[in-house]
Amino acid sequence: MNIPMLKHSNRKREYNLYNQNQIDEVVYCYLFDAVSHRKLDQVVLGLDSAESHGYQAMGILHYLGVTKEFKGLFSDIELEKTIDLLSEKDGIYYSEIIDTLKSILQKSNDNKQI
Repeated sequence: MNIPMLKHSNRKREYNLYNQNQIDEVVYCYLFDAVSHRKLDQVVLGLDSAESHGYQAMGILHYLGVTKEFKGLFSDIELEKTIDLLSEKDGIYYSEIIDTLKSILQKSNDNKQI
């Protein structure tokens, strides 16, 4: 699988506005479900996408280096396998994304135990 390089933005404003759960969900929905920036603003961040135009979710993703090449990239791959793929490619380089995915996996496992 060809995994693109991250293209980090230095703009941290949008990233700092949201909690880790919201950031995790934005990343997951973009990588696995190919949800648009506007829809992420609306559904995950609770914003009026007619006003926000998807810029909040886009700012979060771009700060992490996740650009359009990543949209839906892992849609046919399980979460655990995606973590393994990113770790095998370069675990240090993709560490923020890997940590986000591990956090999501842990939350999923915790919910299954309830």
